[in-house]
Amino acid sequence: NVNMAIGQFILQKRIVLACKYLKDPKYSISEIAGNCGISDYNYFSRVFKLKTGTTPREYRRVFLESGQVPENVTSALEKVLAITE
Repeated sequence: NVNMAIGQFILQKRIVLACKYLKDPKYSISEIAGNCGISDYNYFSRVFKLKTGTTPREYRRVFLESGQVPENVTSALEKVLAITE
């Protein structure tokens, strides 16, 4: 999307990266936030929920229990991926 601000583009890329990290339980959510360039855990959690509709902790729980991305996140991520790819 040509009209997207660079900050929004970067944030969306960070959310996609966080989703990949959250599938691996060896990383704490704080580590994942830092690895994605967000040093404030609370800010990371708020932004993740805003963009995906669920918290990082809930995303991880559902994925680890079912092996699938939470349904509400799938549609949100499809929108993000359509914009950023």
